Amino acid sequence: MDDHVDELFDAPLTCEETIEYDNRIEDNLESEIEEDQEDVNYRTRWEELEQKFARFERNYRARRIRELTTTPIKRRRGRPSKKIAA
Repeated sequence: MDDHVDELFDAPLTCEETIEYDNRIEDNLESEIEEDQEDVNYRTRWEELEQKFARFERNYRARRIRELTTTPIKRRRGRPSKKIAA
């Protein structure tokens, strides 16, 4: 309780000192807000990259599975058999 009273009495008394005091408080708040915004932007960029990579990985796996499962049916490897030629 006494600490709060001391802080109140230590507050600046003139208008110029009050304005400087208020400006210091605002500067501290603005820097904290900017840091929070940078952190949020960093997180969103990282999440976007993770989503893009996950999408790429899913598409790659699907394409690879499709290639491995349908390629032997579409084109046969080796010499053509006599049944197809006849």
